[in-house]
Amino acid sequence: MLSVNPAQLFRIHRTVTAISADLHFFFFFSISQGFQTSPKEIEGAFCSGLTLAVRLMADRAELPDGRGVMKLGNPEIARRLLMSGANPNLKDSTGFAVIHDVARAGFLDTLQTLLEFHADVNIEDAEGNLPLHLAAQEGHVRVVEFLLRRTPSRVAHQNRRGDTALDVARLYRRSAVVQLMEGGPPPAADAD
Repeated sequence: MLSVNPAQLFRIHRTVTAISADLHFFFFFSISQGFQTSPKEIEGAFCSGLTLAVRLMADRAELPDGRGVMKLGNPEIARRLLMSGANPNLKDSTGFAVIHDVARAGFLDTLQTLLEFHADVNIEDAEGNLPLHLAAQEGHVRVVEFLLRRTPSRVAHQNRRGDTALDVARLYRRSAVVQLMEGGPPPAADAD
């Protein structure tokens, strides 16, 4: 049995999240291009990606740093898909757009790429959350800082529960994000 320490467990989580986000983006792209993609194909692709991550982990007794793994955290892959006509604002049945996944996963470079291709920074998911809410919830300080300082994110926007992104950061005890959103100096150490 493979022994996994907390740092490796975090990297496992990030890799599985990245694979899931990749498939989400691919699914949206295939739909926007009129491709017929069955749920069975999506499930198979997810399982294949997850299997690859587990095999790499077992081979190295750790997860790779992600540089060689295709994931949504790779802005070049996102750029190529967007240049091929992928719609960055297409939502799935839960109201999630790719920018929600990217903000939640903390992929700042890919977020910037999506915005270059006119992704809506204020697009709501089914719960009324903006990408800013999701980045704040997960404690991604660099993403939150970028959204606050370089985009027209609606900071005072309330989701369906009546929570702003600052409220969500407080609820999830993301102190560095709370400090940033309250107008304090940027935290010295990045929580990402």
